[in-house]
Amino acid sequence: MSQQNNKTQSTTQQASTSKKDGAMTSTANYEGSGSTTSDTQTQAIAYLFGLLPTPDSQEFEHRCQENPSCHSVVEDTRGFQDMLNYWTDVPAPSGLGDRTLARIQKQIEDDKAGRQHAEEMAGPSA
Repeated sequence: MSQQNNKTQSTTQQASTSKKDGAMTSTANYEGSGSTTSDTQTQAIAYLFGLLPTPDSQEFEHRCQENPSCHSVVEDTRGFQDMLNYWTDVPAPSGLGDRTLARIQKQIEDDKAGRQHAEEMAGPSA
């Protein structure tokens, strides 16, 4: 068996974790596949919601038929898609938008007043 075949048949070779926007994310590189778990998840979502162009959709289907980890990601994502089908829109409480804008405006005014007070306390610039 060639070295390339050994690489293609290997399981997770590299894993990394990063913190982005306060959330921990993890990706795993699958040697020979050229993609990460997060790439596969993104493609699975696009595939399941019919957002991939036909050639890309067919290529993704073929890749997942030959790659058990890809197939697993699609099945896991399909479970989330099924849950989304049960969600319904809930209207926002009456006046929420006005209350939110008023609170933001008050915070802006308080911040401005705080800066002015700090400048007054610091005295004239050198």
